[in-house]
Amino acid sequence: MTDAAAAELRALDLFERLLAYPGNQRFRDRLLRRESGAVLACLARLEAGHAARGAMPTEFIAAETDAEAVSPPERIGPFRLIARIGAGGMGDVWRAERDDGLFDQTVAIKLIHAHLDAAARNAFDAERRILARLDHPDIVRLTDGGVTEAGLPYLVMDHVDGVPMDQAVAVLPVDQRVRLFLRVADAVQAAHGRLVAHGDLKPSNIMVDHDGRVRLLDFGIAGMLGGEGEGTAGAAAGAMTRAFASPQRIAGAAPSIADDVYALGRVLEAILHDTPDADLRAVCAKASAEAEATRYPTVADLAHDLGRWLSGLPVRARDGGFRYRAGKFVARHRAGVLASVAAILALLGTTAYAVVSAARAERARAEASARFEDARGTARYLLFTLMDRLETQPNSLALRSEVASVAQHYLDRLSKGEGAGNAVRLEAARGLIRLAEAQGVPGVQNIGKPDLAKTNLDRVIALLGPRPQGEAAPIAASALIYRARVASFVDNDVDLALRLLDTAKPLIPAGTAQAAMLRARLLCELSAAHAWKSDYPPAIAAAREALSILPASSALDILLERAKAQDLLAEALYYGDSPEAAVAPYQQAMATLEETHAKHPRSRVAMVRLSRSRWALGSTYLSLNRNTEALALFKRGSDELRAMVAFDPDDMEAARQLQIIELDRGNALTSMGQVEAGLTVLKANVEERRHWLALRPQEVRRLRDLAVGVKNLGDEEAKHGRTAQACGRYDEFRGLVARMKTSADFAAMDMANTMADLAKMDAKYCANPAQRKIP
Repeated sequence: MTDAAAAELRALDLFERLLAYPGNQRFRDRLLRRESGAVLACLARLEAGHAARGAMPTEFIAAETDAEAVSPPERIGPFRLIARIGAGGMGDVWRAERDDGLFDQTVAIKLIHAHLDAAARNAFDAERRILARLDHPDIVRLTDGGVTEAGLPYLVMDHVDGVPMDQAVAVLPVDQRVRLFLRVADAVQAAHGRLVAHGDLKPSNIMVDHDGRVRLLDFGIAGMLGGEGEGTAGAAAGAMTRAFASPQRIAGAAPSIADDVYALGRVLEAILHDTPDADLRAVCAKASAEAEATRYPTVADLAHDLGRWLSGLPVRARDGGFRYRAGKFVARHRAGVLASVAAILALLGTTAYAVVSAARAERARAEASARFEDARGTARYLLFTLMDRLETQPNSLALRSEVASVAQHYLDRLSKGEGAGNAVRLEAARGLIRLAEAQGVPGVQNIGKPDLAKTNLDRVIALLGPRPQGEAAPIAASALIYRARVASFVDNDVDLALRLLDTAKPLIPAGTAQAAMLRARLLCELSAAHAWKSDYPPAIAAAREALSILPASSALDILLERAKAQDLLAEALYYGDSPEAAVAPYQQAMATLEETHAKHPRSRVAMVRLSRSRWALGSTYLSLNRNTEALALFKRGSDELRAMVAFDPDDMEAARQLQIIELDRGNALTSMGQVEAGLTVLKANVEERRHWLALRPQEVRRLRDLAVGVKNLGDEEAKHGRTAQACGRYDEFRGLVARMKTSADFAAMDMANTMADLAKMDAKYCANPAQRKIP
């Protein structure tokens, strides 16, 4: 072996030992004091390369190659590459920004080097598949992936603006370091729950952002558990960070739970910096024991022991006997123990038993309290933090459905638990309302499950009782208002909606901004309910009153409510007065929503409602024969909605609104002489509505949507000489209306006008029975 090769090997060994104690200058000085200049030079090159790689995966051992790397493209899909933020043996990581105008988003894009061998490329592909199945808030999320035109595989992931964990904890006290580590452990345990072992856990793969949130990176050599065959075991056997790898991994084993436990033990040891605490040293030693059988069996067991340490309880990694357990109890209750020293000495035998019993009881109370507080904190995080973050992420509604299901479990525990006092009861009620919004309250982005929304709103009403007081009153009013909206728009049960709104009215307090907002919401629902009954004067009055009491503000909820009141006013004027009277308030509603979108560009609700406002104004123009203006609005709104549905195909509100606007776009095309194009759009629209009704046969509004589409298509066919098809549509329409009447109260806003118009069209085009033909 040459001197140069020996120096390289020695430097590599030193480098791995230093990685285990990042930032420990005393250890570094002691380790390197006798090394030669050649070894130190090699070590400096290794450390410089490690710093440059940043958040890149562990390097694979691959053959030397002279192949030139392909330069990265300027953009990938909707993202423009801004700056390289990491580089390594497998590839580069770039910060990229979305610039297609739909919304603001900064991501990290990982590009593999063009010259790497098949093993490295397979590992890169496996990382994509593994990340796609992980959905934990502290694991960097995969949002897209593919291959560039130059043939470079890439992954699009969340961008993390932060520092490695060992740097982030340098100034934190020990207990805060342990709490941050527990977030890491929770993320790793979640990955294990999805049968994924990370395989390369180390401080540089655990970032802490500027909000103090941990993010777990680099599943580049991760492995699948349980024999699923998607892992990278073959490649991973030669790719690892030896300072954090278990003896089994170094010997060539694939990534496993036991290896991740070992690596976490080494990470904990690194961030605690030779802590003098005997319990923590015991936890580190047990986690990173050489024999697998001696380690914690799971990451959850490791986390549980650290939770005991935070609570002042004995850790299971340390077998200290009775004196150890009693000492921990005394430490937690020092004042009481000192005050009772005399009695303890007099009653030593009895007290020894009492101390043990009290320690057990205290442990049980602490653990029960911790579980209850965990449930509260988890429910709050899922519903009021994670849900809001997911709203701005593509393809997230299916995940929001899973989040809602988990949140439901925690809210059920909170509302029924023995510790559920008044504050917890109110918290559970707010959580159930937020959950109902996400599940299926019309008008907000939801997962299309209105029956679940109704159930949870009814639970809130029952939970707060028939005469709620104080803080409970406005919460109950909110639930009643939402429940009325579901009754009107989903079930067509307008009488129930009006009764619910009457119940909510006295619960709204007076004199506060919150009360004004809540009162305006109630008036808007009242306007909508009266309009559904074709009772337009009170619908107009309620919408105008709502506009008069809303405060001037650029807050998102107030702007959305103002636009809603303007839209309801226009709709009631359209049917109760004339289409001309509706133009101005429809224009005001669209202007308000354009302002809302400009000030709150990440709000999906604002985007959907803006597209709907274009439809509402366009359909009014259409009825006034202003067809060119109408078609322009329909085209713009349709394009916006298609982008939103592509962004998240599970968005039921956006998908339904797209059906509505496409119906009128077809009408506009036929009115402008483009008959075949218009009828093609209308037929596709009817089939789309038929598809959604088949998926949700119990939803009356889906039945009504199909009836409206069928009647409209029949009208256009009749006007343009397809009388046989039109008469068949009218017969189908009557059958759908009959189904509606048996399903719920028949109180659709425009159905009375529609039935009257049907009679005229039927008499004009279908008087001869031979003309009737079901299409």
